[in-house]
Parts: sequence; structure tokens; C-alpha cells
Amino acid sequence: MPPRPRVVIVGGGFGGLQCAKALRDKPVDVLLVDRRNYHLFTPLLYQVASCLLNPSEITAPLRTVLRGAPNVHYREGDVAGVDFERRVVRLADGAELPYDVLVLATGSGTNSSSIGIATAMKCCSTMYCSSACNVGRFGSMP
Repeated sequence: MPPRPRVVIVGGGFGGLQCAKALRDKPVDVLLVDRRNYHLFTPLLYQVASCLLNPSEITAPLRTVLRGAPNVHYREGDVAGVDFERRVVRLADGAELPYDVLVLATGSGTNSSSIGIATAMKCCSTMYCSSACNVGRFGSMP
């Protein structure tokens, strides 16, 4: 029996998770790589900043989200580069992850250049729970 194709998905956001879920129970081995071990539901991040929700209410551990998909696994790590000729993803810790199919689902950045208000630009430039909690606690970014 030939080995199953190896799919490496870089990014545990909406795109990466949807791709991993779509490959559930397919004849492939999937590895999802992200620097954080949780998925952040960014549309509700403002509610954490305004103290209406706790961070735990808008985050979900990736392993929990992927539970029940025996062919999908998670690896925490920062991607340092991709060698397309060798078909290898290099992580910052030196590990190399071979792939047959690579999915780059690293998300997007917030365009805050048109806002014009320094504090708002600072707040919009990072979409992390820790930043949202700081806004909620202190009224501005540190």
C-alpha cells in the first residue's frame, strides 16, 4: 500500500481550520501548524476589550477543534521558511516538515493606516486576546 499524501496546513485561523475539517476522514495525513495552540474568533475580540466576554469564550484549543479527525494532527511552531523544491516547511526551532501538498492559510493583517487616531491604530494593529484584555483593563494599549 503506497503512503498517504502528506498535507501541511500553515495557519490555525478560519481558512486553515476549514481546510483541515474538509480533509477529515479523507485518505491523506494532515498536519496543521500554528504558533498558537488555540483558534481565536477575532470577530468577537472587541467584546473582550469591552469586558463583555472572557478570552476563554472566544478561543478554542486547536486539538479540541480537531478532535474526532484521526488523520489530522497539530504541531505548534513558527514557520521560518518553505523550501518549495525540496517540499519542506522549516520551523524556527530547526524542524523540517515534509509535505506533498502545502496550504498557506496565514491570515491577513489589519489595515489601520486610514484611521488617523494614534491610539486606535495601536489597538487595531494587534489582534490578540492579551491586547484586548489590556484595552478592557486600562482603556488603552500599554
